[in-house]
Amino acid sequence: MQDSTFVETQFLFRGIQLTEQVLVSWDTFELTQSQAQFLREEDPELSELDAWEFAENDPDLFIWHWEDLEETIGQWLKTYDYPSLRIEGYNMGWQHRSGYMDLRDVQTAKQFLSFLPDTNCTFTIYKNSVDNNLRVENAHHDAPTGEGYRIRIVRGCDLCYDGIVLSEDPEVDICEHCEDLET
Repeated sequence: MQDSTFVETQFLFRGIQLTEQVLVSWDTFELTQSQAQFLREEDPELSELDAWEFAENDPDLFIWHWEDLEETIGQWLKTYDYPSLRIEGYNMGWQHRSGYMDLRDVQTAKQFLSFLPDTNCTFTIYKNSVDNNLRVENAHHDAPTGEGYRIRIVRGCDLCYDGIVLSEDPEVDICEHCEDLET
């Protein structure tokens, strides 16, 4: 499993001191480079090019790291009893679009990561210190300078079971759509 305690950043947001910690990251270039460096340390006679090619063609390298990433995300989901999430994206793709999606009762890392484009992505997921919500920085061929996501833990609607409750008030237990229907 990845060690998420090694990178922390601190900054002020709306007058509140926040600390962000890397939950997980995925970068195939960094993984390949790290493996090539490890191979060269194990065998100093190995050329840099040969080490890179061995690392790049290692069938297990990405599988093992992806399994670690899924395990870390799965533990985060379990910590919050498989939460419902509001995922807000901005600067997405080559058209720099914005939008959101809601996910109910997220059980697996595959469900969790369904907001990412279906392409080769390089991303880092940060957890903040105040509310444990997440921030994601993602880059891919349509957004080489990056796109961002904010992931908030929300409650599901007790009436329709499809919507989510955005209110922080624990007394509110139905979504905005059901609230409109009741009035």
